[in-house]
Amino acid sequence: MIGTKIGNSEITDDLDNRSGTELTSRFSSLQLTFHHSFRNILLHVLVFLIFSPCVNPQQAELPFEVIPIEEGTPTSIQYIYQDKIGYLWFATWSGLYKFDGYNFTSYKNDIEDTTSLFDNTLSTIFEDKDGIFWIGSRLGLERFDQKSETFIHYTPNPVDTGDNESNQIYAICEDTKGELWVGSGDGLYKFDKITKKFSVLQSSIDDRESKFHNSIQVIYGDNEGAIWIGGKLGLCKFDSKTDRFESIDGITSPKQDINNVDQSNRPKYWNYSVNRFKPVTSGANQRINSIFEDENIILWLGTEGGLVEFNPKENRYRTYLYNPTARLNIITSICHDVNSGIVWLATFDGLYSFDKKTKKFTHYNSDANCVFGERSGTLWIGTKAEIKKLNRTEQFFKK
Repeated sequence: MIGTKIGNSEITDDLDNRSGTELTSRFSSLQLTFHHSFRNILLHVLVFLIFSPCVNPQQAELPFEVIPIEEGTPTSIQYIYQDKIGYLWFATWSGLYKFDGYNFTSYKNDIEDTTSLFDNTLSTIFEDKDGIFWIGSRLGLERFDQKSETFIHYTPNPVDTGDNESNQIYAICEDTKGELWVGSGDGLYKFDKITKKFSVLQSSIDDRESKFHNSIQVIYGDNEGAIWIGGKLGLCKFDSKTDRFESIDGITSPKQDINNVDQSNRPKYWNYSVNRFKPVTSGANQRINSIFEDENIILWLGTEGGLVEFNPKENRYRTYLYNPTARLNIITSICHDVNSGIVWLATFDGLYSFDKKTKKFTHYNSDANCVFGERSGTLWIGTKAEIKKLNRTEQFFKK
């Protein structure tokens, strides 16, 4: 299979029958009441502005560049990944796209070609230490060989190869043995690249089930070697030094999902030895959609309840709302510009930036499904129908 290029209220009164003294007293009383009420209102407003992390965003425009694709516009860009060479890859609902800096190459399903992409509805991309690409799709796991430009399809559920939760792949990671760990809509699997077989991870989750029978959407290694795994049972941390998993309290409730971890700092290998997880049993009721770790070992979480700043060492967090007047503050993807210190957010309300120093949001003239920041400072934005680019973002945030 060869890729294709491509008002005020009014008060009336009868003043004729009142004396000047009574009238003066009346207005003095009203004036005193007004001043007292206004002072209380002003005091409450000041207290809210000082202590609330809900900051009204500013409005701004940036010179975004829409990247043209000759072979047609991709549908709903879900994930952006940069490989070891520097090429950008886009997982979309209309296939896989590679950008070499000049041209796009598209990879799509061809019913007459058994080596083509099995399904076009994609969710994630991972490159292993051998340079092999692994693609998560709606119908299973895809192995992509760049040299031959061919795909091989694998499914966790050999009985039912259709669109079911066990075949929906959301997260992929590789351990020190070269084995793949795959997060699906129905649990956590191990994939042996030699035998080409999946095995279900057996564990004790809340003493209810013998396997991790929940949606796993995050498998990620941070800069200190810890592994963060997210699913409907919450957020767990795997410590490679102790070979144990521990629950992270105070971040999300057991019924919420945790999606999409930013992997711009390159995925880390991990050593799994203890098949036991502990679910989160307390915390804020909010779904986490995206995570990245900054230079201060602080985790930033994009949730459906705003942006969360989480300190793992102190187990403390704080929430910031990009729109305090809205019922929901849904963030679908976040990334970090290390040059400017800006956090970029893809939300249901479009593209936002968050300044970690001033704690202020800025709203921009673009919609956004997902965001990705290159080390050079270039920002990439995936929307429902476009791929956008913003060069050297730090120049827009110089003090």
